[in-house]
Order: sequence, then structure tokens, then C-alpha cells
Amino acid sequence: ASLWVGEGHLDIVGDRVEVQATSGLRIPRFSSAPTINNSRFGCVYYNISTKKIYFHDDAQWVELATV
Repeated sequence: ASLWVGEGHLDIVGDRVEVQATSGLRIPRFSSAPTINNSRFGCVYYNISTKKIYFHDDAQWVELATV
């Protein structure tokens, strides 16, 4: 899946998220996992408590690995 925002580009390739941006990327920030009933595959958030990024795999929030 791909997402174009202005001049930025986000790709989900298998189990990787690739970002190309000239002006940065702003990810929603929460202190715990969002409990929104309509969380969908592909949603991403940054947990300000754990300082980690999570991805919704259509069933649950999964921590993204860092490089």
C-alpha cells in the first residue's frame, strides 16, 4: 500500500514501512493504544509513554521494529 502526502511518500512493503519525505512525517501521538472502534489495517501511532511506533494489522496494534 502507498500513501502520497504533498511531496512525501509512505510505502508498506511486507513487514516494512518505508518513508520518503522532504518536510518530515507527523504521526499521531498517544500515551496508550487508541481505543477507537474503527481502527483499521494500516493505522499508525506513536506511543509517548513507550517511545515506540505501532501499526494496526487489522486485529491488534503491533510494535514496529526499529533499525
